[in-house]
Amino acid sequence: MNSVELEGELEKKEALRYSLAGVPILEFTIRYKGIVQEGGAERVLNFSAAAMAVGETAKKVSELELGSERIFKGFVSTTSARSSKLILHITEYI
Repeated sequence: MNSVELEGELEKKEALRYSLAGVPILEFTIRYKGIVQEGGAERVLNFSAAAMAVGETAKKVSELELGSERIFKGFVSTTSARSSKLILHITEYI
């Protein structure tokens, strides 16, 4: 299973662009700050994650204000077939 759910804020977003087929694509960054439990101890996390959305989700995320807090849901993939760098593909948010 490849599923991600990350509560964070919209830190940065690029301009909404369109593929050659006319599909909306948005690249953006999600900032997470929080505390998690690991091995019986608290661990403080503060990081940014690269993300992208396609189609109607891309349009909707592009309308969010920077700093908006949401729960982003989707999956993880590489940025391209030849890369090992990861990116979150967001399919919905609440």
